[in-house]
Amino acid sequence: MKKENSQLHIRIDEPVELRKGILESAIDVAESLKLYEGVKAIKRNKNLYKKALKTRVKELRTAVERLEKNLPKVSTDEPKQKQAVGPKESEPTKRIRLVGPKSKLETDLEEIRAKLNKL
Repeated sequence: MKKENSQLHIRIDEPVELRKGILESAIDVAESLKLYEGVKAIKRNKNLYKKALKTRVKELRTAVERLEKNLPKVSTDEPKQKQAVGPKESEPTKRIRLVGPKSKLETDLEEIRAKLNKL
């Protein structure tokens, strides 16, 4: 038995414009996926930093408790004077972005953009 390959051809008006539209939407989807992966990485790092902060705070609390136990008891008869403390000026934090090897998404985006530019 032979399989019949019935091919159907349809005329598409303005195929170049249609192809450009498809490639542009592919770029948008790839960029959205790239942003989503960045958000996932940020959330992952946030959780790691939270865990590290909790352990450090716990360590500090135990250290303070041990310090208070080991310090001698001192009574002061003088009233405590509070010193006015002005707001501290902190340096703005610098963000360092590591530039590593290109991800598959970035290479795919470049390929799609190259195809779009050819049209």
